[in-house]
Amino acid sequence: TTGEHNIRLQPGQKVAIANNTLSRPGQDGSNGKQVLTIRALEHVPSAIDPNTYSAPDTQFIHISDNKLSSAGSSAQMFQIAPAGNTQNNHISDVVAERNFLQFGSVGQQGIYIEAARVTVRNNICDTTGGVFRICYGVAPGDTTGNVPISNDNRFYHNTCFANDASTQFFCVGLSAGGAPNNAVTNSVLANNLSFGPLTTGPKLLFTSGAGVTGTIGASGTFGNSSDLQITGSNPNFLNASGLFNTPLDFKLPAAGSYAVGGGLSNGTVPVWSDFFLQPQPALRDIGAVNH
Repeated sequence: TTGEHNIRLQPGQKVAIANNTLSRPGQDGSNGKQVLTIRALEHVPSAIDPNTYSAPDTQFIHISDNKLSSAGSSAQMFQIAPAGNTQNNHISDVVAERNFLQFGSVGQQGIYIEAARVTVRNNICDTTGGVFRICYGVAPGDTTGNVPISNDNRFYHNTCFANDASTQFFCVGLSAGGAPNNAVTNSVLANNLSFGPLTTGPKLLFTSGAGVTGTIGASGTFGNSSDLQITGSNPNFLNASGLFNTPLDFKLPAAGSYAVGGGLSNGTVPVWSDFFLQPQPALRDIGAVNH
């Protein structure tokens, strides 16, 4: 496409975006644009009743089963966020699942969140070829104090991958300052798998700033890969194509992988199937694709 985004939803209520192949935004030269964007409209108090707003929230959005590729154009591939840091956009209750994200030469973040109650589950993120790679990132809503803070976002059973060298490869990144409205709170991470054998200093969870609080789950806990496992423990993906360019390449073997049976149980993590809608076993595997 030649515009800023392949798909931009602004605003939306009870919307599903599924089964698309989206790539190469901003081919008019406007690099840094998004493949897929979820936004809302400006919340402006009514002149009659200051508690009544002129624009609805964006809420109850389901994004699933898409292939997203940034090529050489998108710094933030899939953005769930206001258009800018002064935009009073209220976004909440979004599910992003079973999406396959492929970074390009300028890719920095796969799914970027400035919203509340977003669930990111069973996604595969291949950062190979990108720069400053964060598969799934959360930041504060804005700097005006009007937008609700980024709260109660969940990351379950995602796979993060890098097949080349990088000094900045993070599966989940949480970043916020110290002001009351500049906060990322109560994030939950469980059963996320990360592998980047050639990377230097990778992290399953990267946090920055005093405003990141209440996080549950970290590297090596709650079924998540440890930072050492990212480079030192091969999960032995089947890689049937030999190129790591299809979701099936990230399927786990029946045995011989620390990720098989290494996750938290069904009763702890509210995810019931994998990337291919196969039922989760009682002994959970780590990542998006079961053995």
